[in-house]
Amino acid sequence: MICPKCKAEYVRGITVCADCSVPLVERLSEQDIAEKQGEGFREIFATFKAAEIAVVKSLLADAGIDYYLKGEPFAVLRPFADPARLFVREDQYEEALDILKDLGPDTSGNPGRE
Repeated sequence: MICPKCKAEYVRGITVCADCSVPLVERLSEQDIAEKQGEGFREIFATFKAAEIAVVKSLLADAGIDYYLKGEPFAVLRPFADPARLFVREDQYEEALDILKDLGPDTSGNPGRE
């Protein structure tokens, strides 16, 4: 659970931020994620393929890995222009690598995937 105001994380079962008195959410909104971009996140994956984006998002969400995608709409609208780039929290990077390693040889933490 995450506080949408201060971005503090809580264990499941807690419903209100102790500092902000704001209801907690399961995941941050796209706007909240955009504000957090670059703060403790590391690029782990890049692709031009919309199907790979869907699979990776599903795998990471199921594992509770916090992530954001940069450029996802462009990967669909303008394939081969710029890849969609996936970023995960620094402290979840190794766990995310372990999850993605089974997708193939190009998911070894090298974000320059095509």
